[in-house]
Amino acid sequence: MIKLKRLLTEAPRGRSKEDYVPTNYTGKNGIASKLNLTNPKKADGTGTYRGLRSFRPDATTAFEEMEMAYYEETDSIFGKDWTDGFRPYTTARAGSKGYGQFDIVDWEHFEKSGRFKKRPKDPQNPTNPNKRFDVAEPGNSNHGDGIAMDIHGKSRAWMHGPSKFGNERRSDDFGWWWGENKTEQHHFKFLPGLYKKSKVKIEAAKKLERQKQELEKQRQDMVNQTIPQTRNFASTTAVNLPQIDNPFKK
Repeated sequence: MIKLKRLLTEAPRGRSKEDYVPTNYTGKNGIASKLNLTNPKKADGTGTYRGLRSFRPDATTAFEEMEMAYYEETDSIFGKDWTDGFRPYTTARAGSKGYGQFDIVDWEHFEKSGRFKKRPKDPQNPTNPNKRFDVAEPGNSNHGDGIAMDIHGKSRAWMHGPSKFGNERRSDDFGWWWGENKTEQHHFKFLPGLYKKSKVKIEAAKKLERQKQELEKQRQDMVNQTIPQTRNFASTTAVNLPQIDNPFKK
């Protein structure tokens, strides 16, 4: 895990800020026009998430399945708890610092250390970069590939909750893995392999449940089978037997 974290938050040797300036960038990570992104439908049927709350299509499918499970269990959707999906390389405009991959880096700290930390406006710690969140190397962001999300509040707590299918946590049941950066409880990454394995587990559980229901139905059918009704002997004798005089009656 440490190796993965360093890959994402440290620059290759010899690189400077100039290497990352948006006008010099030619990659596709963080460039929406070069990616096939889709916005998930909301589980409560009220429409579709908009703007940067988008993913790669397979991640969108997994997200929709996960939010539907959350909705069925809590009668709520992720809504405003979900703050980040796709992250562009830059969103800076005239008069705006932006919130893209390039924009959020503390470049002064980077030039000194070679590490990517969130810029000073981060309220987490405005004066000490080492106490701020790590950020990915611009152009090497899972958010920029449309396979990462940041989520908070009750939604995040649910995702960290117990799995129903033998995984580490509930989010794993839908391919959304936590653990890329253990200081960030809110950050999840979509893993297609985990999603496929979880799908197999879910389908096996559904098949077992169907078998249980069928066996229960068969049992009920056996119990409810029509059994021939026996006649009431007392009423039969009262109707069909001849009347007998009581010899003791005076």
